[in-house]
Amino acid sequence: MYMEENRKKFLHKILEWFVNDTEIHPYVRTWFPSFLQDMENYPVSLRPLDISNLSLFPIVRFYDYCRKTYDLSVEEIEYLWHKYTIIIIDKFNNEKPLNESEDKLDRYFNYVVEDLIKRTKHWRYPSNQLRVGMVFPMYIDEAEYYYTGDELKEWLHSGWLVGTEDIKYLTNQYGLTEDECDIVMDMYGIKVATLLLSKYGKQ
Repeated sequence: MYMEENRKKFLHKILEWFVNDTEIHPYVRTWFPSFLQDMENYPVSLRPLDISNLSLFPIVRFYDYCRKTYDLSVEEIEYLWHKYTIIIIDKFNNEKPLNESEDKLDRYFNYVVEDLIKRTKHWRYPSNQLRVGMVFPMYIDEAEYYYTGDELKEWLHSGWLVGTEDIKYLTNQYGLTEDECDIVMDMYGIKVATLLLSKYGKQ
């Protein structure tokens, strides 16, 4: 396809934004185009995509996004899609599977924990004793939970009691096994309790 040089530069800038806004998880062979997450007329949230099956990519969503956001033609969108998939596949091909290394597996667990903490809402409840309100990303009802300082300290010693919702969420979102969910949630409980006790315990 013939394309003016300035237009081509514009498309390659968009391509760069797309690649930078794509999360890649080599351990579970999934990728997640974050730029397509929040779109009008698409109420269903995206899930991580299997790199081995590009046919499942939400291509209509991709076309709508490019057309509405950048006013691109069909030919330009096809050009972007072709270049984008080549780059993403190349990133996977040049990345060793994480399960070849315990160190990389630990790094993936840490990534999951940090991602969960980043999306956990928390605040100090106004009272004389330490009481923290929380909304967890694992629970779709976004219910508010409240914990005392002593209850948070229990997480440091007893670990997290992993439930069905935790396992379902971690399996769908990050591709973890049930045993790996136990490991990650124990790590999460310790880290988030340490964070909250440090942040709110001294107030």
